[in-house]
Order: sequence, then structure tokens, then C-alpha cells
Amino acid sequence: MKRVYMNIDINSVTVPFLNNTAKQKRVTRDMLYPLVDIYRETEVTDILFNIFGQSSFPETDYWDSYSDIYERRLENGKEVDYTEYLYGPHRIIRELGIDVFDVWIKRARENGHRTWLSIR
Repeated sequence: MKRVYMNIDINSVTVPFLNNTAKQKRVTRDMLYPLVDIYRETEVTDILFNIFGQSSFPETDYWDSYSDIYERRLENGKEVDYTEYLYGPHRIIRELGIDVFDVWIKRARENGHRTWLSIR
């Protein structure tokens, strides 16, 4: 059987998607479905969710998360502001308490896809 893998990149796909979704006054779990629903009824068999680049997308005790970076104001002795870039992940994950990967993995499996977590 032929397998087709789709890797959903953390920075070029996930962050922009969540930034756009977070602009809505009310955010619900089903508003996250389109990220994986676009692969329904395609040849994609497996969806890989990238959860770590230089930092962790999910909250962790071991590495800075995207929400930690969102709140950071000083880096290497210089002032920084990541609030515009990481607004969506921060709002949806930390403020609203939605586990986006739980939502996406469950939805992808409902759509018949195998799911994976990937790390760069």
C-alpha cells in the first residue's frame, strides 16, 4: 500500500493558522478542524504535526514554549517583542486552554489519517 505523508510545519503553517483563528472573538475547538480537514478525501494517509523547532509548541517543563517566548521581553540582553507573531498560539493554548494537537490528532484520525508528532 502506498503511503503519502504530510508534514504540517510549526512556523509556516501552524502559527499563521492559529494567529488567524485567534482573531475571532470566540474560539472553539471545531474552528481548528480546517487545518486537517483539507486532507480529507485526498491521497494523504499520514499527517505529521511538527511540535518543536528551536522551542516547544506545547507547554513543557524542559524547554521554553511558544507562550513563554510570547511573554519574553528581554533576550540576550536586548529588548524583544514576539507578541504579534505568537499571539494565536498564546491565546488559544495558554489563555483558552485548548490543546490544539489533541484536537487535530483526534480529528485527523476521525478523517482516517494516521498521525505522528515530529521534531526538527
